Amino acid sequence: MANSPRRLRVAILTARVPAADGTGDQLRAHQFATALSARHDVTVLTTGAGHATRQASPAARIVQVPCGRLDRVRGALGALLRGQPMQVGWMTPGRAWRELVRHAAGFDVALVVTVRSLRGPLSVPFAIDHVDALSLNMRRRSRGQEPWPLRLVLRCEAPLLARYERRIVRRAAAQLVISDSDAAALPAAPPPVVLPNAVAVAERVADQERDIDVMFTGNMRYPPNVDAARWLTREIAPAIRRRRPQTSFAIVGRSADLLDVPDWMEVHSDVPSLADYLVRARTAVVPLRLGTGAPNKVLEAIAAGAVVVGTSDALAPFSLPPGVAAEADTTDALADAVLGLLSDPAGLEARREAGSEQLVRFTPAALRTALERIIDEVESSAPAHPSSEGA
Repeated sequence: MANSPRRLRVAILTARVPAADGTGDQLRAHQFATALSARHDVTVLTTGAGHATRQASPAARIVQVPCGRLDRVRGALGALLRGQPMQVGWMTPGRAWRELVRHAAGFDVALVVTVRSLRGPLSVPFAIDHVDALSLNMRRRSRGQEPWPLRLVLRCEAPLLARYERRIVRRAAAQLVISDSDAAALPAAPPPVVLPNAVAVAERVADQERDIDVMFTGNMRYPPNVDAARWLTREIAPAIRRRRPQTSFAIVGRSADLLDVPDWMEVHSDVPSLADYLVRARTAVVPLRLGTGAPNKVLEAIAAGAVVVGTSDALAPFSLPPGVAAEADTTDALADAVLGLLSDPAGLEARREAGSEQLVRFTPAALRTALERIIDEVESSAPAHPSSEGA
């Protein structure tokens, strides 16, 4: 369908406040709000869950419904008694949900970011963006290294989320997801549309000095990143140093100072600009083995000119051709890949150039075009309905 010239009133429902430097759903909501605001009137409706960030100002109006901790506890317990995922009740408690529904009634179309932001029916047509399949995420994390009480909770949440995902998509006009592997874990109808995140290319000069050999980035409050950091610091990096003692390492990201790392490894926590560090990296290692979705750290590294060495779980969502990133799934194989690249400057440059050519698939313009088409289709596919006054 060709893009409609009509300017729509779009509500983005998201439990967390959008943020460019936030968690996966915060970044997703930020990118969606920014993209859609180019043509539509966008309002973000949120309960403000999660950790606050410094960059919470997308190109859209934000309406935050007040929601205290007691409301969230009641919401989580109530959801559990109803046989629903506790995190739905925590993120979107009942009283807050009723207020969100009242606000949403005045819009032409809604875009809901994760099933945790939807407690019931809306009076406007909507698309659900799973970001990643939360039921799959919980199943994988329940097999990880987190404390056993949390793993037990995650194991219980996984089937509840799977059932809730099936229930929610029956009401949705469209469903979006960030990767093919996550799409395979979701209901088949409406057909999941794979929509990757966008990435901005970091500004760098031709003679940029790359003085960090190996870098790992991410939000270190996210358990799969913590697991990857432990693997790197306890096994992968020591294996590299045994054969190349002069190798320099850095971990950069939110709450990176919470990690227990050896003194020969740099740590830069809560930095103003991640790109300023990535442009100094020769390689960016992404040893993820838990979690789901498409880790944005892969695209951020490629955009900054750092060559990625990652696990198959980390790289598969991007369908990168051979010659862009190096893939390995064991400690020794990851160490070998990093060492091979560091000893081959010409090979590093070739992979850097190959990665740069792939970024056209992940530009903000590509995201905006795809998202506008989806929103137009959702709005036009709905039966005529009287709009409410106000928003």
